[in-house]
Amino acid sequence: MQEHSATNYQAENVTSNNILVVEDDVAIAQIITLTIDEETTFRSRFVTTPCEALSIVNEVRPVLLLIDYQLPGMNGLQLYDEISAQEHLRNIPAVMISANLPWPELRKRRLIGLEKPFDLDDLLELIEKMVH
Repeated sequence: MQEHSATNYQAENVTSNNILVVEDDVAIAQIITLTIDEETTFRSRFVTTPCEALSIVNEVRPVLLLIDYQLPGMNGLQLYDEISAQEHLRNIPAVMISANLPWPELRKRRLIGLEKPFDLDDLLELIEKMVH
């Protein structure tokens, strides 16, 4: 049933087939976005700062957020809180990525954590599970 709901969400938002990647390490961001673009039906967009993410999230209308926890200026949880405070963005699923994840805080927000280093196949499986 959840899968059906996610499919309906996708169908209703045909303009949104985007995954927003927020990662300050450009090399890692490029690997993630290239993998998403080549191995899934989704399109990815990456930014390197929380400020950039906040400025484009409404334009991108992502179906999933992949957020590095350790970002310049504010951490990934603070960014997630800022994004999800907007009612129309509240239900976007998110994955927090880091070598040092704050597990208690992730559990409070019911967020998925992915520890660096991670296998790209694991990332792809996680994307499919969360968005379909």
